Amino acid sequence: SMRDILKKLPGFGGMGSDLKVDDKEISRMEAIVLSMTKKERANPSIIDTSRRRRIAKGCGAATSDVSGLVKSFTQMRDMMKGMAGMGLRDRMRFSSQMSQMAAAGQMPSIRGKAGTTSKRRVNTKDKRKARKRKRK
Repeated sequence: SMRDILKKLPGFGGMGSDLKVDDKEISRMEAIVLSMTKKERANPSIIDTSRRRRIAKGCGAATSDVSGLVKSFTQMRDMMKGMAGMGLRDRMRFSSQMSQMAAAGQMPSIRGKAGTTSKRRVNTKDKRKARKRKRK
């Protein structure tokens, strides 16, 4: 599971059962990423509003979920680039701060807005069927 993988990362190993990983959220992230083209995966900065809509439609997520994932990825990428320039002592300090934040539940969520859930988009065929049922 994802919890087992995170335990092996520096800074997360000592957290044990305190680590909270929502496997459903990981599945949503995977669906969003799989709805992207290879170019979008390689360069998320090209994802504009119309691409976000297409990605969201392709995976059944809200556009805010796609935006949240792209934003989280960008933040993590920038943070990792910053860590690359740190010395060993600074990295160890940063790693312990990250594990404390994760234990306190202060790590950012993947979703764009806290507490939002992905809603399945209803296609036109389903809308027509619902209207017919409503008329009867």
